[in-house]
Amino acid sequence: MIVDVVTLDRAFVGKRVDVLKIDVEGYGEMVLRGANNLLRTPSLRPRAVFIEVHPWAWASLNTESDSLLRLLNEAGYRVETLDGVPVRSIEQYGEIVAKRRGG
Repeated sequence: MIVDVVTLDRAFVGKRVDVLKIDVEGYGEMVLRGANNLLRTPSLRPRAVFIEVHPWAWASLNTESDSLLRLLNEAGYRVETLDGVPVRSIEQYGEIVAKRRGG
């Protein structure tokens, strides 16, 4: 089976996304890289991005905790657990939420 893949920037050209949920078995950073415009354009950017993280899969995907968190921070998001605790490092499987800074 062949599946067409498009970036979120291409799929949502000029469209605002309020909340984004990413659950792609470790490929979250790649998805976010394909959403650079969406995440950084003030009129389009989601107020929250929920990401299921799979650090056990990252070594083969050229992803690590620091690179994922840096990408979100540089796009203007603060990263927390679902309980609101700031995330400084991702060590285990779970869910994080990136909340837009500045409202």
